[in-house]
Amino acid sequence: PPLRLDISYIDQDLGGASPDRLMLAFFDEAHGAWSFDGFTSQPEPATHHLIAYLSHLTRMRITARGPDSDFVFMPLVKR
Repeated sequence: PPLRLDISYIDQDLGGASPDRLMLAFFDEAHGAWSFDGFTSQPEPATHHLIAYLSHLTRMRITARGPDSDFVFMPLVKR
C-alpha cells in the first residue's frame, strides 16, 4: 500500500503560490529531473495541508502548478 504523507504549512510558506495547486515531486536520479510518477498529491487549502501518497521514500519537494501548467518550486522553509 502507498505511504501517506501529511504536510502542514502556513500561507507565508507558499511564497504567493496558490494552495489549491500544490503537488509533491521527487528527484528522479536516473533522469536528472523532478518527477511526479508514483506520487499522488491532494491539496487541502481549508486545513493548510498537502496530503501525498508515495510509492517510495526519496528526496522530495513541494511544487505548485502555475497558471500556464509550468511548475513553481516552493521556497525552503525550516522550522
